[in-house]
Amino acid sequence: MRIRVVLSTLFICLLSGILGFVPQSAQSQIVSPCGITAATEKLNAAHPELVSQRQKANAYLEAETQAKMADQNTQQDACNQVFVIPVVFHIIHENGAENISDQTVFDAIRILNEDYRLWNADTADVIADFKPIMGDAMIDFRLAQIDPFGSPTNGIDRIQSPETNEGDDDSKLNPWPRSKYLNIWTVKASPSGAAAYAYLPSSVSSGFDASIDGIIARYTYIGEGERTLTHEVGHWMNLLHVWGSGNDAGLSTNCAFDDNVGDTPYCIGTSGGCNTAYTTCGSLDNVQNYMDYASCEMMFTEGQVSRMRVALTSSTAQRNLLSMPSNLIAAGVYEGAVQFSASLTQVCAGAEVLFTDASYNGICQWEWAFEGGTPATSDLRTPTVVYDYPGTYDVTLTVSNDTGTATITLQDYMEVIGAETLPYSEDYTGGSDWPVSGIGGPTWEYTSFTYEGAPGCMAIYNYGQGSSGEMDEMLSPPIDLSILQSGQITFEVAYAQIDLGTNDLLRVHTSGDCGTTWNSSWISGGVSLASPNGQLTSNFVPVDVNDWKSVTVNLTPQVMTPDFRFKFEFTSDAGNNVFIDNIKIVGTYNSTPLLVSPVNFAENEPMTVTMDWNAIDNVDYYDYRIDTVHTLDSPYLISGTSNYINNSDNGTDTEYLMTGLDSGMVIFWSVRTRTNTDTSNWSAIWRYTTVPSVFDGIEMINASVAGLVVFPNPSDGNVSVGFDLDRNYEHITLQIFDVLGREIQIHSPSSEPLSAGHHELKVNTIRHGGVYYLRLNIDESSFFSRFTIAK
Repeated sequence: MRIRVVLSTLFICLLSGILGFVPQSAQSQIVSPCGITAATEKLNAAHPELVSQRQKANAYLEAETQAKMADQNTQQDACNQVFVIPVVFHIIHENGAENISDQTVFDAIRILNEDYRLWNADTADVIADFKPIMGDAMIDFRLAQIDPFGSPTNGIDRIQSPETNEGDDDSKLNPWPRSKYLNIWTVKASPSGAAAYAYLPSSVSSGFDASIDGIIARYTYIGEGERTLTHEVGHWMNLLHVWGSGNDAGLSTNCAFDDNVGDTPYCIGTSGGCNTAYTTCGSLDNVQNYMDYASCEMMFTEGQVSRMRVALTSSTAQRNLLSMPSNLIAAGVYEGAVQFSASLTQVCAGAEVLFTDASYNGICQWEWAFEGGTPATSDLRTPTVVYDYPGTYDVTLTVSNDTGTATITLQDYMEVIGAETLPYSEDYTGGSDWPVSGIGGPTWEYTSFTYEGAPGCMAIYNYGQGSSGEMDEMLSPPIDLSILQSGQITFEVAYAQIDLGTNDLLRVHTSGDCGTTWNSSWISGGVSLASPNGQLTSNFVPVDVNDWKSVTVNLTPQVMTPDFRFKFEFTSDAGNNVFIDNIKIVGTYNSTPLLVSPVNFAENEPMTVTMDWNAIDNVDYYDYRIDTVHTLDSPYLISGTSNYINNSDNGTDTEYLMTGLDSGMVIFWSVRTRTNTDTSNWSAIWRYTTVPSVFDGIEMINASVAGLVVFPNPSDGNVSVGFDLDRNYEHITLQIFDVLGREIQIHSPSSEPLSAGHHELKVNTIRHGGVYYLRLNIDESSFFSRFTIAK
């Protein structure tokens, strides 16, 4: 519940604004209304000469506001129309919880910017009646980087003082010049327990009032999940409550008052709750407005935006000086900072990824470049990108504001993983590339102990190192299980319980959507997990197969998809070591064929390709679909049927010869079976790409021609090229292309002619894994070779 507070007119509280909110986690708490009334009356009593001045300032600002709103559209799209406000937080504290963290302040600034730029995600929940008039205020709040004395700052001023327990105007310690900064004070308590309050500009127009101009808020209403500041900053920029200047929401008499904004309906106001069908003054109320007291605030209107922007151009309370370029430079905020995040950075092929710009300082234009993604570019702030092909890819973002542009490139930011196919097993012979994660203490690691056969397994050395509650995960690659009718994961585990009171836990989680969501599929710990080894107070390691036990985890149909993944999760109770080995996925195959070749995501396939799938016993037909789009529904779709011959995987009934392809084509295909009138599910859709046009018709050669060799091959990215010359040559170049035919490197071994004999050249490091082509140009002849970067 939002509580009722006072925003009085000049005649009651001199247009002082105060609003108290309760956080959603404490909605039943009642917070006392308006703690500013007594302070304002005290101020008036001490300085009655200021009352007339404030009345005149209010009349002047209102006339100015109405004139400018009528004369021009104050909501612009250009970068130079973003108002930038330097901000300082004064944390008044006594070394208690009220001494909030820097991160809490950073969160508060982020929320302000999201709300005032219409970037808050919950705008999607604004009801249809008000969506057309949602306003982007184009106001950017930046923590000051230079203080009034020219010294560096992070915009957070910590002051130890008992005034934190008062929370009134006298608690507004060390105010920075209001012509240069928006002052925000946070305190432990406030008069009558109000959450926060702010003054309208005309209430603090005199120089005498400058030291109390700003916002003061209880610390519990600052940071993640809180929008108290969004409301209070609205007051600071001359917004009234949506029902007008009265103190209490919900009064029937409020229908007679207005907030001086044309597109906010007359209303009596809401005290808590979120009744979006509320109609109180003959029209639908805008209860989702930040300037109401409802629990679902999420928008300003365009009219409110115009009113605030006028306030920032007015000399009243010196608001017009804040966004002057000279002031932004003096406060250290006259530049942009570019950064972004993604909903996922490791995905299965075909997954969608949401990118979010996290740049700051008045950003109004975005230029994204997504290597390997679709679309490859975007000018949206939060684009969604699909990654269809396995690999590692860079992401680049260029942002612009009124000061210029800034660019960041995160190399290898996106990792796209192709799915493994059945049959699947992992015995960790030679190591592991499974991702592991954990916080503190030991985590999953490769070790030479083994269940049987060649050395290798995964272990957590928990003995003497783990702490109770520490959790570590080990994640499988994606595996295509779509052809299973039923399935199980089997593995061997070795563990000994350190004592009866210790309960280390091992869990297996499974996912059918590449790890976006997880199901708990198996758990064991303590005595159960320790069988057959029982208790061992010393450091446990497995000696032979008798120290291991077999585990079977049944899989549900929901996770047997093309994007299946599973993970081991170990929760330590400061017990003993655990070992995992010999993982297999077994089960009963359904009647859906398993595609065999070309392998999924194959590249550089010839123009004539034999597509092959495995045989399914006792069916009548195989149906196939082949197309140039993933949806398999283009005008170029090839569909057909192959009559079943026998259950041999090598028969002509499990093949289709694709001819007439062009270079650089991407082909998608899928197969199913038919028996009488029953059909199986279509197989997973696979894809392959024909050789790019730049290499069309080129026969890849080996060392027998020109002695050309690329070594090592495969390589980790550092390769050398060797070649032989039978005489002196003047013009020699070496080019490297990716599979799309794009030149990524070119080298000239020497500016002088090269003599006869053997030559070697080390090329620049190639960062991305994949297949590459090398062309050696010797005068008028060219020689080609292919090599692989394994990463």
